[in-house]
Amino acid sequence: MAAGKEIVSPHELERMTEAEILKLIFRPGFSTADKVSDLSGRGVGMDVVKTNIEKLGGSVEIFTTKGQGTTIRLMLPLTLAIIQSLIVEVEGNRFALPQVNLKEIVRIKEGDLAYRIEYLNEAEVLRLRGRLLPIVHLADVLNITRTFVHPVTGERLPDRRKWLGDARRYKNGAPPAPTDDRRGESLKVTRVLVLKIGNRMFGLVVDSIIGREETLVKPLPVYLKDCNCYSGVTILGDGKTAMILDPEGIIRMADLQFREENEGLAADISRESRGAEYQNLLLFKCSGNETLALDLALVARIEEVGADRIETVGDKEFITFNDTSLRVIRPEDYLPISRGNTKPAKYYVIIPKLVTHPIGILIEKIHDNIQTEIHLDSEGIMAEGLIGSAVYNDRIILLLNIYELFQMADPVHYGVERLPEGGSQRILLVEDTPSFQRIGMKYLKEAGYEVTLAQNGKEALDYLASATFDAVISDIHMPVMDGFELIKKIRDNAATRSLPAIALTSISDEQGKRAVIESGFDYYEWKLNRDSLLNTLQQALQRRKGEAS
Repeated sequence: MAAGKEIVSPHELERMTEAEILKLIFRPGFSTADKVSDLSGRGVGMDVVKTNIEKLGGSVEIFTTKGQGTTIRLMLPLTLAIIQSLIVEVEGNRFALPQVNLKEIVRIKEGDLAYRIEYLNEAEVLRLRGRLLPIVHLADVLNITRTFVHPVTGERLPDRRKWLGDARRYKNGAPPAPTDDRRGESLKVTRVLVLKIGNRMFGLVVDSIIGREETLVKPLPVYLKDCNCYSGVTILGDGKTAMILDPEGIIRMADLQFREENEGLAADISRESRGAEYQNLLLFKCSGNETLALDLALVARIEEVGADRIETVGDKEFITFNDTSLRVIRPEDYLPISRGNTKPAKYYVIIPKLVTHPIGILIEKIHDNIQTEIHLDSEGIMAEGLIGSAVYNDRIILLLNIYELFQMADPVHYGVERLPEGGSQRILLVEDTPSFQRIGMKYLKEAGYEVTLAQNGKEALDYLASATFDAVISDIHMPVMDGFELIKKIRDNAATRSLPAIALTSISDEQGKRAVIESGFDYYEWKLNRDSLLNTLQQALQRRKGEAS
């Protein structure tokens, strides 16, 4: 159809990958309709969707599996009024980069053997632990003028790109470092920010890193709305204005191409995520000294509010949010943590998602956004409303269980609906991490299910061979036998082939999710989302009951 409508030539079509062919539906004029009608056939549809989503700073992705269906994912930026940012500088211009996208910082010195920049088809790539990442120079993307002197010819070059054009002349794959004419010195140190957006990673090169700062996000002025590289603007601590970089927009501006992995997805999940549970956490404090943490997947927004905006009605506190009243609670009123006597002029309100009746969490300070491996201790510090504790940078952090916290604050709306009397069903929970064992067991037992716990896939198979279960809920990353091998053996066994299976994991990228479903699991659920897990489990059991009848 695309060739017939002359959107692409037959020659171009032959050279396209599956991912590139799928993206044709976003081209203006493309349509699958045989003829024009009042509703279809004009080729005005998905291109408009893509354009408007990108205007909002988001992106559209499409995945399809023959005979199974197509998934279209719309990604919009998470709007946090306050974000932790890394302040970087290029040619004297400062920019703020949201730390939630920052995976690591690589500092490459001349002659460094651990990290090095190489050249592939005249493009720069970073070889990082066996993986090649495309490199983008922020100065080039933003068209910031720089003058370089060619290391061999002495020619003054308007930018880095002409110098890179000579890379193919050098047998070792890289020409000598250019000289920055403005500074009069060799560029011997390269600072690369490794950024991750979904399952895509790339390196962003900057001149220098100033430090970290808590930034208040303000919308872009009207005349900058079309600048794809920016998601907002902020005022830095020294009173100067800085643009907030949008990594998704930088990808589009640099026209980076990422190879789609359509086969062997389960085997291609990174070694990092196979060996450990990683979470993106928001670190903050209330009036006391303790550092609390909440998974960012549970955060819809953070609002800065003045103390005068907090109103008391009876024994409860409220703020006005989106023209309606929103109840707010202070964690120190319900948790065994210290309470200070501070009376700040402003607070922050964490507005959660994945909850049935939103309640704002009133806090005093935001420390950081981090991605860290989970090593939870659920025994040392135990209390209702807490998942457990962990150590990060030699500091104890307490992880909130917002469902328990909200249940204490609002038992009417947050009580767990139990199964009807006599309707108990047997669930096999497969989980090796003690903290998640405790959470999962609590969620399921409160809902009235009879739960058997297995520490790994091998132990789960032993239970399945000796007893009957109504469903399996399994972690993915486990010792002895992981979830992928477990589900394969379940589906290969005629006795358990139709058993409903839910993957309970913390994988957050789309590639990981697809691998989970394609491996044989019926559903995918995030570990801490109680309400969604219980609803999915009920759906799975009802579906099985319907198939049996």
